Amino acid sequence: MLNVKSFAVVAACVVAAGCSHRMVDFTAISTKNHDIQVAQEGQRTMGESCRHQVLWFPWGEARLKEAIDGGLEKAGPDYDVLVDGVVYNTYTNFLFYARQCYEVEGTPVQTSMR
Repeated sequence: MLNVKSFAVVAACVVAAGCSHRMVDFTAISTKNHDIQVAQEGQRTMGESCRHQVLWFPWGEARLKEAIDGGLEKAGPDYDVLVDGVVYNTYTNFLFYARQCYEVEGTPVQTSMR
């Protein structure tokens, strides 16, 4: 049987537990408006990466990099940067099911002449 001190140590460990993970590597990032030399501009596009969880068991991992890459891939092979971008982190929870997604929306541009 657990005594009070053992219970307090276990409870403190559970409360103090945490984690961190790398979300994305940026080549360029800014919240300021800049004039970028654009060779070609495409239609606004969106990419998404989701993680599903049934009961307490996660399947997969939502990755911001996958969402950004997905938006660029939807735009086509000529585009290499998303500008005027917005990143959403959505979380939906039902009784025994949860879904967490990163959604990235932006205007694809080609920054160099090929």
